[in-house]
Amino acid sequence: MSNAVAVSRASLWRETLTDLKPALKVQWRWVLGVAVVFALLQFLMVSLGADPSELRRHPELVKQHPELPARMYLFLFGQTLLGSSCIYLLTVLYLQTILKKSPPQLTFGNFFYWLGQYILWILAILVPLFSVGAILGVVTILKAPKIFMIAAVILAVVAFVFCMHIMLRLYVVSPIAIFRRKPILKNSWELTKGQCWRIFWNALMPLLIIYLVFAVPLIAAALVSKMFAGTLVAKLFSSVIQGGLQSVIDLSFAIFMCTTYRILLRERKAASLDSSSAQT
Repeated sequence: MSNAVAVSRASLWRETLTDLKPALKVQWRWVLGVAVVFALLQFLMVSLGADPSELRRHPELVKQHPELPARMYLFLFGQTLLGSSCIYLLTVLYLQTILKKSPPQLTFGNFFYWLGQYILWILAILVPLFSVGAILGVVTILKAPKIFMIAAVILAVVAFVFCMHIMLRLYVVSPIAIFRRKPILKNSWELTKGQCWRIFWNALMPLLIIYLVFAVPLIAAALVSKMFAGTLVAKLFSSVIQGGLQSVIDLSFAIFMCTTYRILLRERKAASLDSSSAQT
């Protein structure tokens, strides 16, 4: 029984940060490569006028160059695809670092299988949100009575909470898909039962610490962008900082998902053993 209590107190975020430092030491070349790719994509997006924040600040640019929104969405799609690919890459590399017996391999077949399951996870989160967003848009366009607007807003809040619940219940889809422990979605759903709040709060801690570590570079990038707005130096400096930040976030995200899966699996086995002992 004492072993089960000790396991149940395992901190997801502390174990993630404990593994992050040695993972960076071992896989720093890959992490650096990912950072460079992200930085190049960010630099191209800014240089070609497709930066979302810039378009929000200067809506007149869209009127002058109607092609910019399409260009922006193309870059955002590229960033999403690149981010997903990097999460797979960094997850497999991390698992190869900690597993000496039968570690997963980097192959196209494994990647596309993982990507299919990862897309199902994303769709399970986004489809309800987009559906409610469409309803809100229709209600707004048709200038429906106030009661319908209130009902639509309440529905949006409920949909957001529902989607957050789905996201957390399917949070360990990535490592389960890499190990191909079918059925992927069902296994994640069962393993995370009763763990949503724990996963949510523990997931915030590594992000908070990483942003604190990058606080000075991010502030410096903002100052350089303000002082040398539109110059090559400002674009390059900001892109490098953003690329490094995104690379470290992706690695921590990959480690956190694997850590969560490992700890929850361990706790379930411990609980099963305790239950068997109690019955005997």
